[in-house]
Amino acid sequence: MASIKNRENKDGTVTYTVLWRRAGGGRGAKQESEIFTDETAAERFRDLVNGHGQNWPPGWIRGQGFIADQRRPETMFEPYAMAHIERLTGVQGDTKATYKKPVLENMSPWFKPYTVEDGEGSIVREMVQDWVNDLENGRAAPLDAADRKPQRKYAAKTIANQHGLLSAILQAAVDAEPALRASNPCAKTQASPAGRRRYRGRDLPAGTGGVGVGPRVPWRAGHRGPGAGRGDSGDRLPLG
Repeated sequence: MASIKNRENKDGTVTYTVLWRRAGGGRGAKQESEIFTDETAAERFRDLVNGHGQNWPPGWIRGQGFIADQRRPETMFEPYAMAHIERLTGVQGDTKATYKKPVLENMSPWFKPYTVEDGEGSIVREMVQDWVNDLENGRAAPLDAADRKPQRKYAAKTIANQHGLLSAILQAAVDAEPALRASNPCAKTQASPAGRRRYRGRDLPAGTGGVGVGPRVPWRAGHRGPGAGRGDSGDRLPLG
């Protein structure tokens, strides 16, 4: 697991070095490192390394971070997703809040550090595949706190619902004028066979980029309404 080593410099400042060994390398593997002057930034990077299986976070350039020109604030995943939902037409405020809940609780912990635009620091298909597998297996998100309770495994139906919502958000980036990305990283990714029927038969309201996300949006395990937490209930609410 990645760790942080603090070093006090002669001028009184402190640097924070994140240290780890690449996945699969064993004790003899080369030690990787990244230096920060801010402890919080070092902790976030450490969590990203751990969340990506002891590998450099996709799109991160050593000593630079995520390339700035590909990380415009408005096209980072969470603000873009929230703005996309707000722009939906024919959708009431309560329904928009329903769409935002799984974004904040079940997508941002995986995708918040990344942009919906193509290029360095972009969300790519492998990330979506890892996200689906993490939900299926009840694994923690890269940005989950270290002391978070273990996750429950999600049902295929729930994963299908959330995959469809994520797909709609990223398809909007494809359909934007001008386009922010060339393709949807959710394409050709799916949950287990039990969830393959996801989002067929109905489309999102106008303004979603034309991607169907099915008749309902999931709440979390053990709950039947607002305030639910993570889980695998697979309950869905009507769109629009």
